[in-house]
Amino acid sequence: MPFPKLDFQKLFEQEQKQFWDEYPILIQALTKEDYDRPDIQDVAKHFEKSLRYNVPEGKKRRAMFAILIFRYLKKDATERECKMARMGGWAIELLQGCFLVADDIVDRSITRRGQKCWSQVVRNSRHAMNDVFHLEAAAFQLLDIYFKDEDYYVQLVKNMRKFIYYTLAGQHLDLTYACPKEIDFTHFTMETYKRIVKYKTSYYTFYFPATMGLIMAGVKDQNVYDEALALLIKMGEYFQIQDDFLDCYGDREVIGKIGTDIQDNKCSWLIVTALDNCTEEQKKVLKDNYGRWDENCVKKVRDLYRSLDIEGHFRRYEEVEYQNLCKLIKAMDVSKHPVPIYKIFLDKLFQREK
Repeated sequence: MPFPKLDFQKLFEQEQKQFWDEYPILIQALTKEDYDRPDIQDVAKHFEKSLRYNVPEGKKRRAMFAILIFRYLKKDATERECKMARMGGWAIELLQGCFLVADDIVDRSITRRGQKCWSQVVRNSRHAMNDVFHLEAAAFQLLDIYFKDEDYYVQLVKNMRKFIYYTLAGQHLDLTYACPKEIDFTHFTMETYKRIVKYKTSYYTFYFPATMGLIMAGVKDQNVYDEALALLIKMGEYFQIQDDFLDCYGDREVIGKIGTDIQDNKCSWLIVTALDNCTEEQKKVLKDNYGRWDENCVKKVRDLYRSLDIEGHFRRYEEVEYQNLCKLIKAMDVSKHPVPIYKIFLDKLFQREK
């Protein structure tokens, strides 16, 4: 039988508020023991500062995705179980904070989410990198604090470790193609791009939160996980292509950071699309200017994107892909899958500006 109808927007708003109410409790849980140790109180104070700076910002899409999938599938969840689901969501966001700090160090970024990058705040990249590991450890510590007595605890931990590995594999691919000894567009193909995105974004941003929600809700059917994967890999690709577009075309005041994909020689959707549509002469312009930290070079690449109407290519892609994803979601069995949750999050992504 289909699940009973819910006011999903109301549920979203309710859970979002309660989710944020748990954050002070999370900070206390993660720092209390260290504050009781006189010889490392300075470490605890620094980590609390890191927690307050690197984790709270952002839309928290990943956490809310996991929480709402859990709430949709487990209608009879107790308040204790709902609280645990929110802490599971915060474990995801601790990992997100960890990855963002690391990403900003690697990309030499200056701003993130409308504020200075953490490495700029502590003024020491090595110190900031240690905080990356601290945030990752805290995600597992949070699972231990709240889930260690649950029969699915080991599954949650193994699940998190697997997706950290996948994300690191994606980052490896991203950096490998972005850091050749000289500009080489040979591997800048849509096939390469999709492989990078699958591991760098899709697994971690959509499938990982979904699996956490499914696990906490007690879903055992492997077919449910497999069918979710088929959808969410494509949704993650859509999300990353939007990110690539916003890196170049987004309003810096809105997205909260200065895009550097051109300077960093990233194998982004924009450059791959440009290479698929440019002449040999235009390709030479790209080869002479892409991947260089020089304002004039960046401007030449942007000007070429404009002449190729890359923005138009993206707008057409987004409209078609949104409709395709809607069809995939509609075709799913609503008695097994959190179909309305998938649709809500897809709608929130469509034509986003940050």
